[in-house]
Amino acid sequence: MVALVGYGLNRESTPSAPHSGCTALRVVSKQCGFCREEEPEWRRLEPALSRKGCTLALLLPTLADAPYYGIADQIPEVVWVPLDWAAGNEVTVTPTTILRVGGRVIFSKGGELAPADDAAIRSLLARLPDR
Repeated sequence: MVALVGYGLNRESTPSAPHSGCTALRVVSKQCGFCREEEPEWRRLEPALSRKGCTLALLLPTLADAPYYGIADQIPEVVWVPLDWAAGNEVTVTPTTILRVGGRVIFSKGGELAPADDAAIRSLLARLPDR
């Protein structure tokens, strides 16, 4: 996976890239009902992500979706990425979830997370050292 570089809400015309060893990227939209439906799973996953030092970042399809949570200073929200990056990472639907560790994709799913996906993410996170 090529590093995510785009433009974020909290930086004016400056590349914004999650740079920790572990990044959970969610592609979401305010118009996406599935995105809202999986919010409870993400709230339950958040402590495990934090323990492992994973950065949660959001990729928003349009500026109208920003800010998604209303706290863009706490969670990076990227509102523009090159189309070749999106195509190369098969980002074609909302929601999409990509979990990257050390520059390598270890989980990717286009569409709503199912319980088995949640379990798979937790299993992958359990293998990572605590921060």
